Amino acid sequence: LYLDGEAKREQQKQEESGILGWSIAAKNCHLKVLQEQVPLMLEKCRTDVQAGCFLYLHALVMITAGCPDRALPLLVDSVHRYPCNWSAWSELQRCEKNNELNKDALPQHWMTVYCTTVARANSESQFEETITLLHELMKPFPQSPFLMTKIAVTMYHARDFQQAIRMFEIVRRDFPTHLEHMDVFSNILFVEGAAAKLSVLAHSAVQIDKYRP
Repeated sequence: LYLDGEAKREQQKQEESGILGWSIAAKNCHLKVLQEQVPLMLEKCRTDVQAGCFLYLHALVMITAGCPDRALPLLVDSVHRYPCNWSAWSELQRCEKNNELNKDALPQHWMTVYCTTVARANSESQFEETITLLHELMKPFPQSPFLMTKIAVTMYHARDFQQAIRMFEIVRRDFPTHLEHMDVFSNILFVEGAAAKLSVLAHSAVQIDKYRP
């Protein structure tokens, strides 16, 4: 129901924005029903996984309703109940930008280390320590293209372009269809004047997913 409302909201924005691209404040048409029903459904949950998922949905409803402060404790509770919900962690990171989150409030779980380290990689600071932590995460996940690209992007922000290129090339070799952060790789190749490699990357990306932004 939530996703249906979001799809209709996006459609309304596209239809009403017109050719000039004006921003339209469209709303999720199911928001009122969701605000009433999701807490009731949460009370009927029998497992922590179910509760974690409905807490995450409740938080999304609060964010959509313009109440991110009310969403934050719901998200913290959600990751406690179901720590492996990556979407809940992602929303928690977005809400945390405007709120002070007590790190001690997070669950004692490997996903806490994983997600907080990835969040640091997105912060563009403390590069050396972040790269060390990402390499530590690579030990249990040695074939993770996601972590490899995070290391490469952190090296890029640290202006270590040659090491970043090497890491991106490993990802390209081992996971040729992985396109996450390849825009960063293309920026590095452009700055380094590697026109031939940039051309190969662009051609490959178009073949894999022509319409990817």
